[in-house]
Amino acid sequence: MEFYKTQGIVRLPGGTVIWLGDEQFAARSHVLVDHGDGAYVAQSGLEFKAGEVIGLLSVPPTLRDQLVLVETDDPKGDEGDEGDEGADGYEGDGGGESNDGAVSVAKKIKRK
Repeated sequence: MEFYKTQGIVRLPGGTVIWLGDEQFAARSHVLVDHGDGAYVAQSGLEFKAGEVIGLLSVPPTLRDQLVLVETDDPKGDEGDEGDEGADGYEGDGGGESNDGAVSVAKKIKRK
């Protein structure tokens, strides 16, 4: 499983296994089933806005240009990676170059 930051509106089909943050899950809980180990299975299609961080087992070829891999491996540890997240838990609008907020969100999802 890898974490990705969405670069635009991303639509995933039903049956997708996905890892989400708490707020992301709460907004979509009506179509998600717990798959264990922090993973969920979408019972119908899901949509994500630009800048969201999601965990996927694999990326469909049609979405490769809409998802950017978030590197969560930090040899220095977790210190200093919290960033300034917005009220929705995501930093920025998805159009910037920095993935600091995305890394922070991915690490929080990973720890669940």
